[in-house]
Amino acid sequence: VCIVKDMVVNKKKISIRGRKWTVEILSNEDFRKDNEESTAAITDSEKRLVSFQIGQTSIQTIRHELFHAYMAESLLNNLDLTSAEFEETACDVVGEFLPEIGRQANRLFKFLNSK
Repeated sequence: VCIVKDMVVNKKKISIRGRKWTVEILSNEDFRKDNEESTAAITDSEKRLVSFQIGQTSIQTIRHELFHAYMAESLLNNLDLTSAEFEETACDVVGEFLPEIGRQANRLFKFLNSK
């Protein structure tokens, strides 16, 4: 747990496909500085960072953001694929990593909602 000038409410390191990522919960004010009103969370694949707005950590949102991270680590964001190729590759990622994403999402849900 890390508290830094009320900006980062909570922070945790996780491993996605063997690479270290940071998951953080930001105060409403700090999250809104860089994100649209309708956004509850955001994944920055370049920084390997998943940021959640405090109070917006439903299991569905956590799974959604983790899937973005797994897609990034599978390099799908950098490929020039047709929609059919992308769909097939995305389904391969889901087929291979869905159980792991589910386990991580459940652990993160408990951690992010513990306060």
